[in-house]
Amino acid sequence: STQSTWGFARYEQDRSLSFVPPDGVFELMKYSCKHNAMAPFYVTPTFSFHADHGRLNIIVGLRGGGRDVPEKGVQEVECTMELPATTEAVRLEATQGTHHFDTVTKQLRWEVGRIHPHKNPSLQGSLICQSGAKFPEGAAPTVLVDFRLPMTSLSGIKIDTVSVTNERYKPYKGTRSVTRAGQYQIRTVQKKKKKKKK
Repeated sequence: STQSTWGFARYEQDRSLSFVPPDGVFELMKYSCKHNAMAPFYVTPTFSFHADHGRLNIIVGLRGGGRDVPEKGVQEVECTMELPATTEAVRLEATQGTHHFDTVTKQLRWEVGRIHPHKNPSLQGSLICQSGAKFPEGAAPTVLVDFRLPMTSLSGIKIDTVSVTNERYKPYKGTRSVTRAGQYQIRTVQKKKKKKKK
């Protein structure tokens, strides 16, 4: 979808956008990709819940050792998850960034920051259940990941040329791409308990 000041037929023909820009900042178009764009980093969360306690371990790192990561790297990485309603407190340690647990909403937020090559930030520790309560069987929180990739276009879309008509000045034909997380989710599976041998 786009703003109504340009013709869709021409874009379908030669992939050209012709429009009259309004004053100030504006949104030109929205588009979707047929392929699944893969972020240049990974998040591996592991949860294990027992009756009155639980464990959490999250590791963040760059794919391929950071070979395909832009020069400015992956920035503003933040992981957010909803823990079970019976969670009373957490005892966690982060090798990078800061974390905060909201005892009312049961939301855990880990602000990782920038991911550096050959350094995999982690958050791990214990989850404490409320007195007299139990953690739900099969609990597997979903991790929401926010991030920013400067000078990167995961969709592969590029701007070839820019021309301005009815103006005397020459525009600077440069573009800057920034990729931000929309709804980037990491779904988890609870770690299975080891069966005791008889």
